[in-house]
Amino acid sequence: MIGAVAVATLAIGTWLVIRWRLVVQVCVFDRRDGKAAFREAAALSRGVRAALAGRCFAVLGLLVVLLLAATALQQLAVWLVLRVAGMGEFSLAVSFGCWFCCAR
Repeated sequence: MIGAVAVATLAIGTWLVIRWRLVVQVCVFDRRDGKAAFREAAALSRGVRAALAGRCFAVLGLLVVLLLAATALQQLAVWLVLRVAGMGEFSLAVSFGCWFCCAR
C-alpha cells in the first residue's frame, strides 16, 4: 500500500515538474505573474512533454554521473593521502573526531 502511494506520488510529481518546467522562463521573459505563468507554461509544454521529460532525465542522469565521479575522486584522494602518510583509516577517523571536538 505504501509503495503504491509512493509510486503515485512520484508519478504525479514528475508530471507536474515536466508540465511546469517553463514557469521561470515565462516569468522572466514574458513578464507574467505567477498564475498566468503556470497557465502559459502548461500550454507551452503541451505536445512536447515527452521531449521535456527526456531532457530532464538526461540532465538528472548527467548530475548523478558527475556526483559519482566526484565521490570516486574524493575516495581516491583520501586513499592516496593515507597510503603516502602510512596511516590507517582508524587513525584518520580519530584525528577527524578530535579536530571536530576541538573546533567547537
